[in-house]
Amino acid sequence: MQESKLVDIVTKEIIRHKSESTLLAISGGADSWFLYFLLKKMNISFKTLTLSFEKKNYGEEKVVTKYLSHLGEKTNFQYVSSQQMIEEFYAFSRELKIEIYNLHAISKWILAKRAKELGFKRVITGDGADQWFRKEDCDLFPITQSCFKYFGVEIITPLAIDKTWGLVNGKNLVRGYVSKNLKIFNCEKIVKLYPDDDFLPLNCLQVSRSLVSL
Repeated sequence: MQESKLVDIVTKEIIRHKSESTLLAISGGADSWFLYFLLKKMNISFKTLTLSFEKKNYGEEKVVTKYLSHLGEKTNFQYVSSQQMIEEFYAFSRELKIEIYNLHAISKWILAKRAKELGFKRVITGDGADQWFRKEDCDLFPITQSCFKYFGVEIITPLAIDKTWGLVNGKNLVRGYVSKNLKIFNCEKIVKLYPDDDFLPLNCLQVSRSLVSL
């Protein structure tokens, strides 16, 4: 009952923002795969995009490749070198002037930039799902919105609306729907919030903040 209600709510939200050119940002999380299978069910033509990072232990290219291979599908992997990561970190800091503590904000900045470069005016993402799942605020969501606004790309977040958040047990609803469509789905996603020692700019920022707080 709750699952069908969720599908109905998100379907209507997607239809409300439907356009001729639809891009779905896909990662290893249940939120993006929920949207993937829902778009398939709706027979909406869409393209997918996944960021592929040179930076070690960051990104979800391997799990996305595994899932898509299982389904016989492919995605557009956009390669991001470590040098590009550093350059975009400084570009983000210079243009948005927002203090950050991990690389997620930079990956959202790069995603918005690549979407614009590829000619997409709208991108569907699962952003906002974490707030719904955990019933708590997340400062990454408004930062993500700022990134897309800067590049003039509309971000569609069907899981970040009041009607969706009004449903209880959201995490299990989304994961259950994905698992029925993707038998090999691993719901235990490992989130890497902080960078390794190889990302000097952010490490320096973290160290400086620690010293200030002493």
